[in-house]
Amino acid sequence: FGKFLHTVIAGWDDSECQKAFESICQHTALLKNIKTVVNSRPGLYPGIENGIRLLIRRVFLDPCPSISDRAFWLTRILKPWPMVTQARIIYLLYGAAYQGSPDEWLAENVANLLLLCGDKITAKLLISKAINGRIIELCSITTSFCLVCVKSNYSLSCVMIMIQNILQVMDNSKDRLTFINSMMDMFKEMILDMHEFS
Repeated sequence: FGKFLHTVIAGWDDSECQKAFESICQHTALLKNIKTVVNSRPGLYPGIENGIRLLIRRVFLDPCPSISDRAFWLTRILKPWPMVTQARIIYLLYGAAYQGSPDEWLAENVANLLLLCGDKITAKLLISKAINGRIIELCSITTSFCLVCVKSNYSLSCVMIMIQNILQVMDNSKDRLTFINSMMDMFKEMILDMHEFS
């Protein structure tokens, strides 16, 4: 059906493609199913999650002849949702298809992903964690970010700017001190782990 759809709509303008998208969404209850999944804990509706993944990937995204076409459809799919929900949808579409409860990501893997996402997204995520008082998680990602930068031969100046930005949004001096001390403790643990491993 995806190949058929893309053959039929070749040459259509954006508004006509939008109408086709809306029609398919209405016929398949796609938006209702996405809402059900994103308002529930991951894995609660594995059948619906898989159905969403297959429908979106096989009908809209995978048959696209170009990246710009794929971006067009991905924009239509993500636009109605807030950023946090968009992230869950992208993970649902392209993340690992795993039956059961997946393990937490390692902090180093999160840091690698953030490095690939760029400065703006990284800053938003870390500042959000700082504002919400998630100090330990913030320290873990920050120290792992340093490690990833060193391993990838990137400058640590971006890490220093990131830490300064985090400290600026923390209103409470106690939180700032906790953040710095926790980060130092995590660096100590990281150094000991590396020494022990080598």
